Amino acid sequence: MREKLVWSEYHSFVFLGFAAGLFGFCYCAGVMDAYELLIKNEQYSSSLSFQIKRKIKDRMQRL
Repeated sequence: MREKLVWSEYHSFVFLGFAAGLFGFCYCAGVMDAYELLIKNEQYSSSLSFQIKRKIKDRMQRL
């Protein structure tokens, strides 16, 4: 007779796979958010008002 495959023998591997997938999803979401923040920061730092503020701060620190 064939033995039935018992769920308790393989459930740890299934949960380990789910955990690895969830970790990968959360990690990728965090990395994507970080890149979006870097893009917004680059756009802000290239604006005219930011450049003027930076020049004023540099001159104030020299004094």
